[in-house]
Amino acid sequence: LKVSKLVEGKLKNAGAKVLTTRSSDAYLTLEQRTDYAKKHYAEAFVSIHVNSAGSTSAKGSEVYYDSSTNPNATESRLLANKIQENLVKGANMSDRGVKDQRFYVIRNNNVAAVLVELGFITNPDDFKKLSSEQYMELYAEAIYQGLVQYYAAQ
Repeated sequence: LKVSKLVEGKLKNAGAKVLTTRSSDAYLTLEQRTDYAKKHYAEAFVSIHVNSAGSTSAKGSEVYYDSSTNPNATESRLLANKIQENLVKGANMSDRGVKDQRFYVIRNNNVAAVLVELGFITNPDDFKKLSSEQYMELYAEAIYQGLVQYYAAQ
């Protein structure tokens, strides 16, 4: 949530109109999240998460897009690539790549939509970054720069 708020601030400072599905730890269903984007005619959808695994060795960032039903799969893949490149470079994250998956919030969107996994809370090195104010800023800047680069390429 903190990273999302930082991204929101950066985008607003750049003149973007930003809509968020939540501003507190309130829970919204996956359907409510996608319906909100559609109702407000979003141009892009970025869902920000922290990953976990059964093993402490899993680490790094990854960004997902969907090509199964999202009509903007090509744009989604481009946005995912831009954000992932910036996370790896700007936040020094291990590169788990960009992946095509059928997660609800990206599958049931009709705009460029990505799901960002910043890192693994179950990995000691990633956890240090995920709980650091400095890295939260680096994550937010990486996502922001990914969006800027995506729109510059359009």
